[in-house]
Amino acid sequence: MATNLQFIDSTEVTSSTSAFNFDNIFSDIYDVYEIYIRNLATVGTTETSLYFRFIDSGGSVINGTTYDYASLEMKANTTFAESKSTTASFIRVGLFDAPPEGSNLKLVIYNPYDSSSYTFLQAQASARAAGNLAGYKAIGVEHTAQSVRGIQILEPNVRPFDEGNISVYGVK
Repeated sequence: MATNLQFIDSTEVTSSTSAFNFDNIFSDIYDVYEIYIRNLATVGTTETSLYFRFIDSGGSVINGTTYDYASLEMKANTTFAESKSTTASFIRVGLFDAPPEGSNLKLVIYNPYDSSSYTFLQAQASARAAGNLAGYKAIGVEHTAQSVRGIQILEPNVRPFDEGNISVYGVK
């Protein structure tokens, strides 16, 4: 299936934050979106996980336990690890570390603006964490039928991020 990406918007993370909202990026024009996050890096020197939430049509972050996800962390120096939940308040989409290691992610979002459908996500990430190569794959769903207009990326523990680029495309 050939796709045609239509650029929607991009933004930079330029200051230390544990949560970053990118609002008003979804509309009724597209059913599928691709989000690319490049060079996302933490302010510290130890790897940490990256999480994802949606922003509803009223502008509020959806932070209830309405997310399901499953992920596979594939580090070159250790055994692969699975993570999953059916009652999470986020979707775990990757890991990242201090510059210059950082992380790069591709997220595919399905049906975000359709108020009669759940919003689904697929994620792929590559990173260098603690000097080792790592890959990451995840799937997730926000299981309430509602319109979604934006995203939040976050690290809710104690490891904020301070740089990165986020670009959003509609898929035709």
